[in-house]
Amino acid sequence: MARAPADPDIPDPNQLDHFPHPRENRTLIGHRAVLDELSHTLTGDRIHHALVLGGPEGIGKATLAYRIARWMLAEPADRRPDLDVDEHSRAAGMIARGSHPNLLVSQRPYDAKRKKHMTVIPVDEIRRVNHFFESSAAMDGWRIAIIDSAEDMNRQAANALLKTLEEPPEKALFIIVSHMPGRLLPTIRSRCRMIVMPALDDAAVGEGVDRLAGPLDAETRAMAVALSGGSLRMAL
Repeated sequence: MARAPADPDIPDPNQLDHFPHPRENRTLIGHRAVLDELSHTLTGDRIHHALVLGGPEGIGKATLAYRIARWMLAEPADRRPDLDVDEHSRAAGMIARGSHPNLLVSQRPYDAKRKKHMTVIPVDEIRRVNHFFESSAAMDGWRIAIIDSAEDMNRQAANALLKTLEEPPEKALFIIVSHMPGRLLPTIRSRCRMIVMPALDDAAVGEGVDRLAGPLDAETRAMAVALSGGSLRMAL
């Protein structure tokens, strides 16, 4: 079963202050070559059942994961070039609200008693993903699971994921976000298509800061870019 719509009272580990959540952010900064590669891959006749989006933290991997999900779940008439979709489409609206029944997001659960996120993605969370794929689809078309991030899975969770990757259901797509793909189980990497996303250059970080942080004085902007290490999240 898919999760209920995103609860504004429960913090999300991907949420950074007041900036847009990756599921709401429709602008992917940089990564032109990656977007071209994926556009070719996802419009082909044979789509790999699992993608690993690997690269440093804060460079747009989650934003790209949701962009892929929107495009795959949108009606053909709502699809646009570069894996974009009509902003008024049903898929775009439901994903922005966290309510699309054919999209499941797996990440570190929130512990309401301790008022913080768990330090790992436990095996029960991945079993929920497996059940999602085993059950009947709520809507026609693809079913997609985003796992963010893969390093957070404990050993049991990683093994549970591997079982489903070995025998994937039809029209199922795993999008695995990984800050350190080299730490994934080799057996998981071998069953996925690896998409390597490099750190952003200074121009791209600057563009992202301008778009998301608004006008800044030149010194503050320059310092944010210089200290970012190629991570837009770090700059913000």
